[in-house]
Amino acid sequence: MKKRPGLDLIIKILPLLLAGCGYPLRYALTNTDIKPAPVTTALTVQVAQFHDNRNPIERVKNERIKAGYTDLADYTYDAEFQGNIAEEITRMVIAHLNFSRTFNPAVSQASFSTTELDESHLRQLQAQKVDLVLTGEIRNFYGYYDQNLGRQLLYGMPLAVISGLLLSWQTTSGNYQTTWYWYGPGLALGNYLESRHKRQIEQHVLLKTKLVSTKTGYVVWQHDFEVRKAGPAALPGINTTQRKYQVVTWSLRDAVNAMVEEIAANSETIVSNLEKSSPSLTLQDESNVTQPEFTIQINLPARTPVQPPRAYRMGMRIGFNYAMFTGIDAINPLPKSGFFFGGYYTFKLGSKLAVQPEVIYSSKGTKVEDKYIINSVAFYNRLSTELNYIDFSPLFTFYPIRSLSLQAGPVMSLFLNGQTRYKIELPMGAGSIDETGTEKVKASEVTSPEWGVLAGVAIRQGQIELGLRQYVGLSQNNPHGDDIKNSVTQLFLGIAF
Repeated sequence: MKKRPGLDLIIKILPLLLAGCGYPLRYALTNTDIKPAPVTTALTVQVAQFHDNRNPIERVKNERIKAGYTDLADYTYDAEFQGNIAEEITRMVIAHLNFSRTFNPAVSQASFSTTELDESHLRQLQAQKVDLVLTGEIRNFYGYYDQNLGRQLLYGMPLAVISGLLLSWQTTSGNYQTTWYWYGPGLALGNYLESRHKRQIEQHVLLKTKLVSTKTGYVVWQHDFEVRKAGPAALPGINTTQRKYQVVTWSLRDAVNAMVEEIAANSETIVSNLEKSSPSLTLQDESNVTQPEFTIQINLPARTPVQPPRAYRMGMRIGFNYAMFTGIDAINPLPKSGFFFGGYYTFKLGSKLAVQPEVIYSSKGTKVEDKYIINSVAFYNRLSTELNYIDFSPLFTFYPIRSLSLQAGPVMSLFLNGQTRYKIELPMGAGSIDETGTEKVKASEVTSPEWGVLAGVAIRQGQIELGLRQYVGLSQNNPHGDDIKNSVTQLFLGIAF
C-alpha cells in the first residue's frame, strides 16, 4: 500500500484552511507591547463588564451576507472567537490596566455589567471602600484580512511537493512497501513567503468608557477610544489564516494603551472631581469633565459595504482521483487513487452562465490483479500503472442557483510520464517467486494528446467550492489499437481569489 502525495498534501492544507475556529481573544502582556502608566492613580477601582452595542453585521456572518458583502471568510465573527466578546474584552482591559499599573491597588472585576449599574450597586461598592467603577461600551470590534487562500496554495503547494520528494523515505512491512512524504517544511515556507505580500487589511475598535464615583454616582471622567486602520500591509508569518484575528486584537491593545495614557494624564483631575462631587447618590450619565476622543485613522474609507460582482475570477482546484481503465481490452481493472491540482479562470457570460478554461496536472491509471492456477497453486500478478497528464479543458458552467454550479466540457490531455509497478507471487515452497519492480511507461506506448469529456457538480460558499466530477476518455489510451480508455472520478476542493 502506498501513500499518495495528493492525500498527504490535502491533509496538511486542510488544518490551515480551518484554522481560526475558537481563536482566543488575547494579546501579549509584555513591556514591549504594553505601555506603563506614566502616573499610577491611588484609587480603588472595579471594572463592570462592558456592554456590547455593535452592529449585527460585525457579529454574525449571515447579517453581513444580507448586507451584500463579499470575501466573507476574511472578516472576523463572534462565533470564531473563544468565549463571549464582551466578557473577553473586559478581561483583557483588566489585565492590561494591572500590567501597566494604572491604579493602585490593582483593579478587579465587578459582579455586574455596565447596563446593570444602579444606585444599589454603588452603595455596595462604597461599603467595600471602592472609589470608582469603570464602565464601557463596545461600539466596534472587527478585523479584516485578505487571506487570498488561492494564492497561499499556489505558493505552498509547489514547495510542499518539492519538500515531499526531497524528504521522503520508505518502510517495508512483510510484502508491503510504504512510501512516506513530509510536506510540512515546504508548505510552511510557501505560506510564509506568500504572507510577505501586501494585502488589504482593516481593523476597527471603538470603546466608550467612563469612571463613575461610587460615592455620588457622578461620571468623573469619560473618554472614547477608537483605533481604525485600513490599507495594504504585509504581516509575515506561517499561519496567515490567523491574521484577521490578530489585527483586531492588536487594535484592542492600542486602544487600551491609549486609555492608560489618558487616565494617567488626567489623574489629578479624576481625584479632584471625586473629592468635589456632590454627596447625593444619583447616578448621572454626563459629566462636566470633557476629553477629546482618541482616534487612529489611516487610509479611509478602505472598503465599500457592497462590492460589485466580478466579471471574471481566478482560482485553483485540488483533489483526489479515482482512476481506472475501461474498454474491451481492460482486463480485471481496479480503481487506483491519485491526485490532481491546477488553476482556472472564469469568464462570466451572464448571471447564470460562465466559461472556465482550466489547466490541471492529473494522475490517472489503473490497478490490475491477475490470478492464475498452475498445478493447483495460485499465481498472482499485481500491477499498478500511473499515467501523469496535463489536462486542458474549457468548461462551460451553469448556475441554477447561486451556490450550485454544473460543469461540462471537452478535455485534451498531454502525456507527461508514467510508470508501472508490478509484484509477482508464486508460492511453491523452496522454489517460490516473490518479485517486485518498476518499469517506466514510454510516450510511444500511450496516445497523446488524448481526448475526453468532463462533467460534474459543485457547491460553493463564498470563495470555497466542493465538487464531484467524472472524466471519460474518448480516444484509445493505447496507440496500437487496444480498446483501453482512461476513466477518472474526481473529488475536489476549489478556492477562488
